[in-house]
Amino acid sequence: MTYNYGPVELFLIGYENEIDDHALDALAEVTKTGVVTLLDLVILRKELDGSVSVTEVADHAERFGFDPLDGETIGLAGDEDIQDMAQDLPAGSSAVIVALEQTYMRDLAYKLHSGGGEVLRYERVPATVVNEVADLEATV
Repeated sequence: MTYNYGPVELFLIGYENEIDDHALDALAEVTKTGVVTLLDLVILRKELDGSVSVTEVADHAERFGFDPLDGETIGLAGDEDIQDMAQDLPAGSSAVIVALEQTYMRDLAYKLHSGGGEVLRYERVPATVVNEVADLEATV
């Protein structure tokens, strides 16, 4: 097996109304560091009548502040995934589906696999939870 990719996290980030441009700018900046690689980015808008518009950012990368994505995106969020995630959105809201490769973990994943290791459990703690716990600990 070749290891062209490290672990990938798929996010659905919702917004009450329109997507915050600052969030997309921050995402574009972090991908330029090489720490993560953007593999897919889809913008969803659920209208009041329940219809959903879908914009594949790979088709319009530069318009959204990303370097051209040619070849690097592998389209992890398929049509069925997009429709499934869109069901979670309330009418009148927007969301971004983001697939980020943890590029910094690529070599470790390869070495673990090559050495016969296997990830048996993986848990992700959201940043809000980590920061709330840290704040509580700081007051004790």
